[in-house]
Amino acid sequence: MTAPGSGAVNGFAGPAVTPAPSYSPRARLTGGWFLRGEVVGKPLTARELECLARAAHGLTDQAIAIDMGVAKNTVRNRMTMVLAKLGVQTRIEAFIAMGWLTPPAIEAAA
Repeated sequence: MTAPGSGAVNGFAGPAVTPAPSYSPRARLTGGWFLRGEVVGKPLTARELECLARAAHGLTDQAIAIDMGVAKNTVRNRMTMVLAKLGVQTRIEAFIAMGWLTPPAIEAAA
C-alpha cells in the first residue's frame, strides 16, 4: 500500500513517467524516427531540393507530387526532412535560409 498524498491512484503508483523526446513528425530516416537536431546541417538531397524549389514557386504538395510522380505524403515527408536539415520550422524560413527570399527590412521605431 502506498502512503496517502503520494500521487498514487487507488493505492497503485503506476509506471514511472519520463518525458518523451521531441520526435519530428512524419519524417523518417532509415531505421526509425529521428530526433530533432540530429540532421541539422546535413546536405539536402536532389529530390529534397527539387521539392523545396517547386514549393518556392508556389506549388501545393499535391501539385509537386503530380509533377514529380510521387505520392503527396512523400512530398510532405521530404519537406519535413528539408525543414529539419535547415533547422527551421516553416517553408518561408527555409526559403530565407536558402537565400531565395529576403525578409523585409525592419525599420527602427523613432
